[in-house]
Amino acid sequence: MLHFLAPLTLIALAQLRLARADYSTLFVGCVSYSFSPSTSTSTFSTLDAQDCASYCYGDSQGPWTYAYFNPEAPIRKRGPAPTMCICSMEAPAAAEYATSSDTTGSATCDTNQLTMLTSASTYTFEGCYETAKLDNPSTAKLGTYADPQGCLASCKAYEVAAWYPLSGGLSCACASSSSFERGTLGGCGPTRPYFATHAVGDSINSQFAKRQLRERLVKERSERTALCPKAMTACRVPGAFIDSFECINTAEELESCGGCAQGFFNDNDAANASIGVDCTSVPGVARGGVSCTSGTCEVFACRPGWVLLAGACVPS
Repeated sequence: MLHFLAPLTLIALAQLRLARADYSTLFVGCVSYSFSPSTSTSTFSTLDAQDCASYCYGDSQGPWTYAYFNPEAPIRKRGPAPTMCICSMEAPAAAEYATSSDTTGSATCDTNQLTMLTSASTYTFEGCYETAKLDNPSTAKLGTYADPQGCLASCKAYEVAAWYPLSGGLSCACASSSSFERGTLGGCGPTRPYFATHAVGDSINSQFAKRQLRERLVKERSERTALCPKAMTACRVPGAFIDSFECINTAEELESCGGCAQGFFNDNDAANASIGVDCTSVPGVARGGVSCTSGTCEVFACRPGWVLLAGACVPS
């Protein structure tokens, strides 16, 4: 029996494809079926892995970085057999990457695994190899990243991005295609190098890329804490990059008195302290007519036209 999609479903799928028309999806691994990201959304009505990626890109809560697809959802309903599509910003730990039984190096996962894709990418999947090595590592960019997208973004200026899962993250190599010696194609898995290629310099300039950056910065900041000497606080530097800070004694600092006037760098400080005050901006205060003592602005001189009254300058 033939099954037909309802017109509204067809329209929705077409809109999702148009939203991602400028970019392709990219296969980035086979994942254990038990993988369960802490933050995600899901649907049981996509046709295949590509439609799953389109759904994740066009979802109202997205764009999501990753799409996880399985052709057999763990639910039962009347009509066509449901599929499972999970959208998330999270990538699995190295131990959750699974080995495909496919030996051709293609983007094929077993039915008891999740097919993992980026919902939009400038890269094209080349294949998985049993072995690979760099002829001249000094000409390549090497690093370890938390997820495939980190590796892909790092390799923007290179023709090839190659990675494989390690216990501490993904080992990543960026280089020209001719710089690699590739072995025999093999089933994709945690011990096999994944290869993807794109035109040098291509990138995604969209809400998708902006959300990826925001999520990555939030994650990185949550994983590290700025350390300052005792009695000093890590405060944001105005106009600088989000990870810039300076150590300030907020009990005495004139421009951040009582706390960080430009915001705290460490989340725990922000939760347990008050926003500071720039004492020099207090209305009516004369230049050099204020100090910060024990976290409080103390005014002792006012500008012409103002008078000191009860520790504050008021118009005369």
